[in-house]
Amino acid sequence: MENINKNRLFLASCLALITTSMTFAIRARLETVFGPEGIGLTLEQIGYAFTPAFWGFTIAMIIGGPLVDSLGIKKITWIAFVMHALGIIGTLMADSMTSLFIATLFVGIGNGMVEAALNPMIASMYPKNKTKMLNRFHVWFPGGIVIGSIVGWLIMDVMGLSWQAMVLTLFIPLILYAVLFWGQKFPVTERVQLGVSNSKMYASYFYLWFFVCYLPPLQNLVLPKGLNHY
Repeated sequence: MENINKNRLFLASCLALITTSMTFAIRARLETVFGPEGIGLTLEQIGYAFTPAFWGFTIAMIIGGPLVDSLGIKKITWIAFVMHALGIIGTLMADSMTSLFIATLFVGIGNGMVEAALNPMIASMYPKNKTKMLNRFHVWFPGGIVIGSIVGWLIMDVMGLSWQAMVLTLFIPLILYAVLFWGQKFPVTERVQLGVSNSKMYASYFYLWFFVCYLPPLQNLVLPKGLNHY
């Protein structure tokens, strides 16, 4: 871990997660903006336009997780930044269900890439305090939702500004985490440090899937009779 500024990387990671979670709170407020009384989308259209926030998030983690070993934590982190930036800009320009769908997809991918890159980075930087530091990191997910909710209330309800002004506040943590990450040396993942091969990694996936497939029969053995249907 020579020449790695752990404190700076950890602070940047927290700001990246705050950006991620703020998008959830602000998106909830945007439902009223793009709804029937606003831009005019139906509730069904709004639901369709916002779904990429969730499956885009999941797909990005599934893809980014294995890639973080080969591409490196740094590249996945900057992919997250680019996706976040494109998503925020796209949201500001959105005026239809399709444009809002595309913008939300970018945001969802950015959110997933944050998780894919920064969880293993923190685990790698603090091998003796993984649980402690990962808990400190993840506390900013609900923290960011609170921040985003307060920001939306202050800007739109108290100050009476536009929804675009509310979305623009996402650039604050976005730019801050980019500045903090800029020029920094990133650690490699623990798998790379330990020299674990791809074949061994995928083999562990197989054994996990094998366990999941046999979970129902195991329930019949472990749970008392009459409870195994819950």
